[in-house]
Amino acid sequence: MTRSSRGSRRSTAVLALLAIVAVVLAAAALTRESFAQGKSTPLPEWMCGHWVMELGGRKVDETWLDPRGGTMFAVGRTSRDDRLVEFEFLRIVSRGDTLVFIAQPNGAPPTEFRLTARTVRSVRFENRAHDFPQVVRYWSDGPDTLSAEVSGPLKGAEKAIQFGYRRKPMPAAASR
Repeated sequence: MTRSSRGSRRSTAVLALLAIVAVVLAAAALTRESFAQGKSTPLPEWMCGHWVMELGGRKVDETWLDPRGGTMFAVGRTSRDDRLVEFEFLRIVSRGDTLVFIAQPNGAPPTEFRLTARTVRSVRFENRAHDFPQVVRYWSDGPDTLSAEVSGPLKGAEKAIQFGYRRKPMPAAASR
């Protein structure tokens, strides 16, 4: 093989690699653009992490795993004075052209809420047939904050409960 044919093959390989990189970057830009325009239903990856809210001896944790297989999983718990008060299993799944939020508080059967609004850093899910809550919202004002609100009619009046979380590192397991 001559030097010029090796150089030609290298040039072709480099050009092919650059073409692949250009296609990947263009696809990522289109995905970001269509998400911002509301044309696709990507999972809200910005929710991933370990989130904690502490207020008056009460501690609320919510931990969201990264999207995989069209699903995000989370577990939530509320404790007071190191005693478990509530727990919840949560999911956000991509179904066709929408997202569905699925909550299972305290081991109850799953309740589904369909996506009704979204922006780049917020999602709103609703299930008007459910007792309380009927609306579940999440939003973020920055990389280390996550806010949530559940709302709907409760005992004859409209009620809204807000959660203001801060990002925390995952707790380390206690040494044995």
